[in-house]
Amino acid sequence: MSTKIPIRVLRRGLLATAAARPCAPLPVPVMRCRSTAKSTMRFWRWFAVAGVLMLPLSGAALAQQIGTCNGFINLEFPSLGEPSPFPACVSPVPNQSCMPNQVTGQCDCCVDSGTPVTVSMQLGTGDILFGTQMDVASLGFDSDCSPFVTPVCVPRLVGGPRIQWVGDSTISPTCGGVTWSTGIPDGTDLTSPGTIIFTPAPSPLVIPENEPIPLPPAPGFCQVTFQIKVIADPGDTVFQLARYDVAQCNNGNLVSGGSQTSKIQVCSEQGPFIGYEIKDQGVVVTDAETGTTMDVPILGILGAPIPTPQKLVAKRILAPAQPNDIFGPHILGFAGFALPLPNPKPTLQITAPPLGTFTAQMGGRSFVLINAVKDLNTQPPAQPLTSVWACYNFSKSVKQALSWTDQFGPNTGTTKGTTRICLPASLLGSPLPPVSYLCASNFATLKKLFPKTVFIGSAWLSAPEHIDSVDDYCAPATVVVQ
Repeated sequence: MSTKIPIRVLRRGLLATAAARPCAPLPVPVMRCRSTAKSTMRFWRWFAVAGVLMLPLSGAALAQQIGTCNGFINLEFPSLGEPSPFPACVSPVPNQSCMPNQVTGQCDCCVDSGTPVTVSMQLGTGDILFGTQMDVASLGFDSDCSPFVTPVCVPRLVGGPRIQWVGDSTISPTCGGVTWSTGIPDGTDLTSPGTIIFTPAPSPLVIPENEPIPLPPAPGFCQVTFQIKVIADPGDTVFQLARYDVAQCNNGNLVSGGSQTSKIQVCSEQGPFIGYEIKDQGVVVTDAETGTTMDVPILGILGAPIPTPQKLVAKRILAPAQPNDIFGPHILGFAGFALPLPNPKPTLQITAPPLGTFTAQMGGRSFVLINAVKDLNTQPPAQPLTSVWACYNFSKSVKQALSWTDQFGPNTGTTKGTTRICLPASLLGSPLPPVSYLCASNFATLKKLFPKTVFIGSAWLSAPEHIDSVDDYCAPATVVVQ
C-alpha cells in the first residue's frame, strides 16, 4: 500500500532533517548520517516519491525511439520512349533502337553510344511517424554501377569511363525556389561508381510528410532533372542508382535510404550481315504499296510513286554476324521491286571495311530489303514494316579474305567483287535505317554450316523457306554522292 506525501510536506521534512543531522558527502551519491528510525523513513519516502515523479519522463524518452522515415524516389528517363507494342517495337525517339524479342514477347531497346540521356529524380515522402517532414541535405546518383544484387553501387567496375556529366546547366528542378549544384566541371568523364552529389540551396530541402511523387494525376512534390551522356562502348550495359544521400526526418535522427535502380543498354556496333540464298525463291504478289511513294533521301529521291501490283521474289535472308546481336533482327531481300531511279545516275564514293573504299557510278535496280525475323523451329509472326533499304547494282573488283561468326558458328570466305549498295529508304511511313550496306560476293569455306529450312516472318512473306548457300557479305558502309 503506497503512501502519498505532499511535495510541500516532503520539502519541509527534508530541510528539517538536513538542519538537524549534518552529513558528510561520500564519493558516491549516498548520504551517511547519524540517523534515527524517523529520519530514515523520511529519506526512503522521498526516494520513492522521486522515483514515481521520474516515470513520466522515462516514458517520454521511450516514445522518441518509435518512428518511421519514408522517403521515395521515382526514377525516369524522359528523353527515351516506350516503343510501340510488340511485335512492332518502333521507338518514338531518335538514337534509340527497339527490336522484338520472340522469346520474351517484349521489345528490347538500346541507345547509341554518344547519346545524351535526360534523367529525372522525382521526390516524395510517405508516413513519418512521430514527425512531420524529411530534410534533404543532398541527393546521390551513382551513374556507373555493377549489375545489382542489392541496391548498393559496389563493387566498382573496371574500365570505362562509360558516362559523362554534361553540366550543371542541365539541372532543371521544380522544387520551388531551391536550386541544385554538383561542383563537377562540364563534360567530365565519370569513372565507376561515377557518383554525382546534388546539393540544394538553400539547404536542406524540406519535404513534408505524405507528399506524393510527381506522377499523374497528382502533381506531386518536386523533381530534379539533369543530363548525362552515354559514352560506353557499343554493346555495353550501364547500371545506375538514384538515392537520398543525406536525408533525415524530424522524429529522432531517423534517415531515409530511399533508392531506385536503372540500366541503359548501349546498341551494338553495326556489323556485317551474311546473305543466304533462298533456294525455292518464294514468290509473293503484293499491292500493299498501292497509292504510296518511296523516299531514298541520299539520292535526292522524295515521294517517288511506286507502281502496283508488285510481283516480288524472295532471294536472300541476311543473318546478322558479330559484333551485331547474332540472334537479332534479320533482313529479307526481294527482287522485282520497281525501285525509283535517279536521273542521271550518280557517282558514289563508298567506304566499307574490310572490303575497302571504292568510287564508281551507281547501276540499275537490284533488291529491296526489309526487316524480318527468323526461327529454326517454329513459325514467327508476320512483322510490321519498320526498315527498308533500296539496293542498286554497284560492281567493283575486290578479292578480300573474310571471317565472321553468325548464329550458325564461325566461318571464313573470300570475295570476288562488290555486287550492290543498299541505301536507307522509307516506304509506307517506315523510319530510315541508320546505316547503308555494301554487299559483295562471298564464297564460304564451310559451305553447309546451316540447316536446310528456316522459318521467316516479315511484312511480305511469312513461311518456312529452304536456304541453299552463303552468297553475300554485306558490310556497313559510308556513302558520299558525288
